[in-house]
Amino acid sequence: MTGKKKLFLLVICLAVVGIVIGFFVNHQLKENRLIYTSHTFGVFYVEEKDFYIEPGDYMEMWVIGYNDAE
Repeated sequence: MTGKKKLFLLVICLAVVGIVIGFFVNHQLKENRLIYTSHTFGVFYVEEKDFYIEPGDYMEMWVIGYNDAE
């Protein structure tokens, strides 16, 4: 086999091993409850987003909205 074929096979083998290890680790973390996939607190509707920047002094940002679930 040529060098390019060996390199291609090596890359493919490493990718397969990486995918298998990734699935195993992900499954173990979910089983042990170390990873939570989502957090929800309701439906938040944004009415206004704005910012104010004072050059060289400070920056202020805000979001005005409401939680529809309450």
